[in-house]
Amino acid sequence: DNTSIVSVKYSELVVRYWFTSEGTAALNHWIDYARLGNGNVTGTLGRVSPARPGADAYFELTFKPTLGALYPRSNTGNVQYRIAKADWSTFNE
Repeated sequence: DNTSIVSVKYSELVVRYWFTSEGTAALNHWIDYARLGNGNVTGTLGRVSPARPGADAYFELTFKPTLGALYPRSNTGNVQYRIAKADWSTFNE
């Protein structure tokens, strides 16, 4: 949500979800739905080194600059994504 009274360029927005990967398996991700359009949202997985308390990985969402600006008192809408280990082992949620 943009709760301010000024617009923010989508190219300046980054949403980061920190988590524990629980192992060394490679990670995969999918953007299943984005109100702004799946092609306008990019997901990136990364590892944190050294690990932080409660997080050794992150999933980051960025937005295409062609979207323009997120206007005051508005939001990006829903973005649904999945993260899975390449070996399909489970996370301890």
